[in-house]
Amino acid sequence: MMRVAVPLFGAQVAFGFRAARRFLIADVENDEIVDERLHRVRVSGRPERIAEELLVELGRLGVKIILCGGNDLSFVPLSESKGIHVIDGVWGDAREAIEALSRGDIALGGGRGWPHGRANGRST
Repeated sequence: MMRVAVPLFGAQVAFGFRAARRFLIADVENDEIVDERLHRVRVSGRPERIAEELLVELGRLGVKIILCGGNDLSFVPLSESKGIHVIDGVWGDAREAIEALSRGDIALGGGRGWPHGRANGRST
């Protein structure tokens, strides 16, 4: 099983991880979502600590993968140090993004989500 978190802007994948306070958390097993829930994260509000606080909270929840629209260069090494892999460059509906990951339409190794010119795994 893998636990995935997606920062939310409404029902969409949020572009910025640090600005998100709501996350869709899903458990994926055998290429399908077996559980999902919304999780609200509280942070201290100190800008230099927000990313770390979010990652600590998500790590406490057992998250191993974050799908997001974008982040800054310091974020990936920080998340990897917490045992959480980040796939950025993902956009569209958050649940559809998790479904695309479960189908293998989003690669775990490259650090980037869907190829340029694709949204939610479908050609645009």
